[in-house]
Amino acid sequence: MIILILAIIVGGGILGYLKYFEKEMISITQFPEIKRPEKIVEETANWKTYRNEEYGFEIKYPSDWKVNEISNWLITFSPTLLNKEFSITILKSGIIEEKPPPVCLAGKCSDATFFKEKEIALHNLKGVQREIIYSKFPGPLIEINTYLLKEEFLINFSFRHWEIAEITQEDRDFYNQMLSTFKFIEEIQMGTIEGSLGYPGGSIPEDMMVCAENIITKKQYWTSTHIKDNKYTYGIGYKIEVPVGTYYVFATLPNWKDYRAYYSEFVTCGLKVECPSHDPIPVVVKAGETITNIDPQDWYKPGF
Repeated sequence: MIILILAIIVGGGILGYLKYFEKEMISITQFPEIKRPEKIVEETANWKTYRNEEYGFEIKYPSDWKVNEISNWLITFSPTLLNKEFSITILKSGIIEEKPPPVCLAGKCSDATFFKEKEIALHNLKGVQREIIYSKFPGPLIEINTYLLKEEFLINFSFRHWEIAEITQEDRDFYNQMLSTFKFIEEIQMGTIEGSLGYPGGSIPEDMMVCAENIITKKQYWTSTHIKDNKYTYGIGYKIEVPVGTYYVFATLPNWKDYRAYYSEFVTCGLKVECPSHDPIPVVVKAGETITNIDPQDWYKPGF
């Protein structure tokens, strides 16, 4: 449905404002599936591949574009001229707003003057795709956004092209071409965290447990198995196999589960009184690798 708003202001002339808001809502049971035509496969054969093991996906991008990994949840791809940008944003709990929010740059903001929406599917996940035009910007700006819901995550694939007043078929084709190369990594890649156990007073409690907690998802991986080996600082250590990602590692006791002895800056400083920080240290786990000397021995933080 197209809504045409015409505002006539009298006094010094007549000014017309034209705004289009068009929605093409397709039944959930009839999502159009974004497919991978043979032509796209050929054209992207020489593209580079970006792989994100934290969230388990990969996507191809033109070989002359640059990747800017701002964080694990925000990645941008852009050419040298910087008038275009493709980005992937991952939010743990995201809500798709009913209307596109204003866009601001250099203190100037613009509401959407054209908005077209349809529901789609990609890799059997339901989603929403939007085409948006911001014509009141310091220069015109077009956007194409696709939102996908996967478990508790909202993934947004966004394409922006500055200094053009309308969305061209060339922009649509490129966007869908790049989006079609996105895929989830089916096989779960694993790595191992290993370290020495320790406890004030020397004797290590038999019921001590070790946990690796994913910083992003908060999922925890536990072990209560103690490994006896002279390679460990006090002759007892642990190992935990976890999916690739970034973790905080801590030891605890069943009766003191609210207290966590982290692998922290206090540990790497030598457990000395003059060491100022007890901040946990992120541990990055990559596929097939064993990260050693991750010793969760900071039983000395204030409040213990």
